[in-house]
Amino acid sequence: MNPTFTFYKYTPHIEQFLKKPMLRATPAYALNDPFELKIDRRNAEVLGNDQYFTEYQLTRTGVISLCETKDNLPMWSHYADEHRGGVIEFTFELKTYNQNIKTTNFFINVAASNFKFDSVKYCDSRELEPHDYEMPSYKKKEQLKKHLSFIKATPWKEEKEHRFVCELTSANSVSLQRPSSGKKLDALKDKLNELKVPYLDNADNILLPAFCKKSDLMHYNMNYPILEEYCRANDISLFHFFDIDPATVTGIYLGCDSPLERPLAKSDTDKFTNLKANVQKAELSDERYELVFKALS
Repeated sequence: MNPTFTFYKYTPHIEQFLKKPMLRATPAYALNDPFELKIDRRNAEVLGNDQYFTEYQLTRTGVISLCETKDNLPMWSHYADEHRGGVIEFTFELKTYNQNIKTTNFFINVAASNFKFDSVKYCDSRELEPHDYEMPSYKKKEQLKKHLSFIKATPWKEEKEHRFVCELTSANSVSLQRPSSGKKLDALKDKLNELKVPYLDNADNILLPAFCKKSDLMHYNMNYPILEEYCRANDISLFHFFDIDPATVTGIYLGCDSPLERPLAKSDTDKFTNLKANVQKAELSDERYELVFKALS
């Protein structure tokens, strides 16, 4: 029997997820820890001529973070819109063989070769363990990539994070934040036309429907760094979304300051086959600094 895991996603976008179950894989440059997926000086020396290729690979990955618990007060404040958002409970399987993940039911249409999953470890040193430096070169490089992907500084340990590190080229959909300024919007469209990237302007965001399809992977690899640099320079968010199997959703928890009383319309519940009416709202405990969850009738 495959191992089953239950983890939680804190999000300010609870309604959007329930309408269309998908999660963003956040690229390294957009993560709130500046150390994420960055190569330090000693490990750059270890990589030698492979440093730039490894950095290139890391910039093509994104992180989907999950947490062990649903009642972490700082997490509610930082990642769930100061208790106005919610937490989604996922229960999913990981089928493994020789410690390598072969498949999972968490994603829809994403091959196991396009993501890695592990718990985040916390320490104070950016360097590998001493014995790792004695490995053969190819193993050392793989260990370094794992270290950069799943090691964070000790102060982050209260987040109790587990994460999927995903190849952005395997995202199910890609979109851009739609600039509110007409001039900025026109400039963005001019840039997309210059790069020959097809787009759809749907008034909420700019969809790039064919940008990371495998049939056009060369075009993606050539133009992604240019588009990424343009977006960063112009403060435009670039989103890579992965479709999540609704059957893995086993709980919905609303924040104590959420304006929602019932996040799901009756017509939306059918796709969440394993939710089983487990929809709760947080309340403040009268005795302790903690949250109490009450079922919504």
